[in-house]
Amino acid sequence: MKYVEGSVLQYDDRWRFTKCTVSFENGIIKKILDGSNRKPAARGVIIPKLVNAHTHIGDAVVKNASGTLEELVAPPNGLKFRVLKECPDKEIVDAMKKTADDMFFSGVSFFCDFREFGIKGINQLNNALKNKQIKCVKMGRPEKLEYHRDEVNEILGRCDGIGVSSISDWDYPELKKLARHAKRKNKMFALHVSERTREDIDKVLDLRPDFLVHMTKASESDLEIAADSNVPVVVCPRSNVFFGNIPNIPLMIKKGLMLMLGSDNAMINNPDMFTEMEFAYKVSMIYGGVSPETIFNMLTVNTWKFFKIQGGIEEGGPADFLVLNTHSSMDAIVKCSSKHISFIGGKKCMKR
Repeated sequence: MKYVEGSVLQYDDRWRFTKCTVSFENGIIKKILDGSNRKPAARGVIIPKLVNAHTHIGDAVVKNASGTLEELVAPPNGLKFRVLKECPDKEIVDAMKKTADDMFFSGVSFFCDFREFGIKGINQLNNALKNKQIKCVKMGRPEKLEYHRDEVNEILGRCDGIGVSSISDWDYPELKKLARHAKRKNKMFALHVSERTREDIDKVLDLRPDFLVHMTKASESDLEIAADSNVPVVVCPRSNVFFGNIPNIPLMIKKGLMLMLGSDNAMINNPDMFTEMEFAYKVSMIYGGVSPETIFNMLTVNTWKFFKIQGGIEEGGPADFLVLNTHSSMDAIVKCSSKHISFIGGKKCMKR
């Protein structure tokens, strides 16, 4: 049995700190007790691990990325697609392995990845994640901007759903076939929306997406329509600002959207969600600001609910927690960095 002690952050309709000792064994929390232990593995602020709701970790193989959004990431001829097409499998897989490790050691237990290049891309992702403790929701896509039933069947047999670029890149009837196929197989369907330019929200929602990514160019009415349809949105502030856009997080929340947070393309951002969280908190100040709890929920409570993750620090639950060298306040957590992590709890616990 091992122990950590300090201010434990738990959620029960709201966040609260409690002075406790957490005992755990074989990746499971056994007891949460008052008082202290003589030899805890670590002391500090104990919080749940984080979720990264949108990544492209295959992009990590791309070096010296600069240019417009279309020049870098638009299919089929953006820089990342050219590099991924030419690059040997081993280089891509090795870059993905490193990115997955970077995420894990910066406090992420779970991420959702959009994987390009059809069956080959999903196989690369699966190979990269072998023997990794971090968990992944894998969102594949056809190799080309075309629908082929047999290819989609094979992709959906190896991943959790389909995640495509945008309706602007596809012939809409082909995209509709793809979305319907995913739904028939009870798999998720998601896409980037209104990132480069405003896109038709009615057409987007006719595809019955499970979630949307970005919405930086969406109008207020688009945000309201998405909220009324109960479709959550993943925002990626550092990526958006890199391409000259600023997500209006306060407005999205005001319109009723459930928001999640992602680090997006690994060629332009490290996958450190403490960095993303702090940036999201500060960039929101441009539009009036939101509370630290609101930002923290985007990496925890909201993602747990949507992805059906057993999150939180509870007896009998997974030992998915972090111990931080910081103050026991939400404001401090949102502003701290992954360098504050002194201990990562899990099946294989290790000090940083």
